[in-house]
Amino acid sequence: MAERLEEAGTDAKISIEVQPNGRAKRNAEKLHALGEPQSLAWLRGRVEKMLPQIDLPDLLVEVHAWTGFLDAFVHLGGGRTRMKDLATSVVALLVSEACNIGMTPVVTPNFEALTRARLVHVDQYCPRADPIAAANAALIEARARVPIVQYWGKGLLASVDGLRFVVPVRTINAAPSPKYCAKNRGITWLNAINDQVIGIGQMVVPGTPRDSLFMLDALLNLDDGVKPEMVATDNASYSDMVFGIFKMLGYRFSPRFNDLEDQRFWKAQMPGAETADGYGPLEALARNKVNVKKVLTAWPDMLRVAGSLVTNQGRAYDLLRMFGREGHPTPLGQAFAEYGGSPRPCTCSPSSTRSTTPTGARCTSSSPSRSPATNSPATSATARRAPSTRRTGTGWTTSSAHSAWS
Repeated sequence: MAERLEEAGTDAKISIEVQPNGRAKRNAEKLHALGEPQSLAWLRGRVEKMLPQIDLPDLLVEVHAWTGFLDAFVHLGGGRTRMKDLATSVVALLVSEACNIGMTPVVTPNFEALTRARLVHVDQYCPRADPIAAANAALIEARARVPIVQYWGKGLLASVDGLRFVVPVRTINAAPSPKYCAKNRGITWLNAINDQVIGIGQMVVPGTPRDSLFMLDALLNLDDGVKPEMVATDNASYSDMVFGIFKMLGYRFSPRFNDLEDQRFWKAQMPGAETADGYGPLEALARNKVNVKKVLTAWPDMLRVAGSLVTNQGRAYDLLRMFGREGHPTPLGQAFAEYGGSPRPCTCSPSSTRSTTPTGARCTSSSPSRSPATNSPATSATARRAPSTRRTGTGWTTSSAHSAWS
């Protein structure tokens, strides 16, 4: 971080201030809103006028013509179907689920692909979790081939956010959440979105205040796309142990903190190594030392944990709860917590090192805000990934704090 501050020079948004009591304090300059140029307003209006007014089913059919994503919806048996116009039936089912209108509005008795009998049959065998993931993979690959998308990003930055739903039926997938669902039970649909602005993975989890701990599980089960290097999220998922596990799996965890003054700053030194020259202007901030001996002692077990997560032999959510042990971490949990300081020496988070310039700060800070905007058509994927929570017609409601974390 000291090197990044020196490189940024006068453009740095972070400064170190020595208070009268001799303690150092880090100040982060507030980012102000960027003005909208007239050319952007003109371009937005021009594009809106050029877009044709079409129905949602027509849009899905056209996207299928570009990408072939509906071909992923195959019969449960895996064989080729003899049904005519199967894609039309799948489109009708996707629209009925996504818009929460039930099957009746999309039934057309005079058209074989849209009869109730056909739709009921296709609904039982085709739109399952695996075909939806395969269809999304086709969309991700097609999106990455669009030339302008490469200017938005390379897919190496991802944000994870949640969409909360009240569930009207009794199911093991739902859990009480008074903060968001009052007296009802709810679920949370976690969605990972990369900097190319497309969902690369999702997961339905119980709607509890601790559902953000499932975030790593969602990242380890992506549908397709480049593996992200940096993961941006809200501050609720932050802990030293989370930093450590993310680092073990090759991710750079970048939560958005509410108050930098409460964050701890770390420095690490290998046993037997020569004393480092220091961290320059940040030396006064580094009042915590990483216990490297704990990490070295538990390193073989830490590698086994990482291997279990990568091969889907265990869930990160369960491991985090087990290692944390209600505020009394196990020795292995303590080792992960210490290792969580090593990827961020003398800084409070990886986002701090990235955010020394206005461009880096805006890049990291804006990523979590993309999720609510892209989550609006999410009901279909949510219902399909938790089938026992479905109910035709009324029932699905979204909480007012759908994208808020505990």
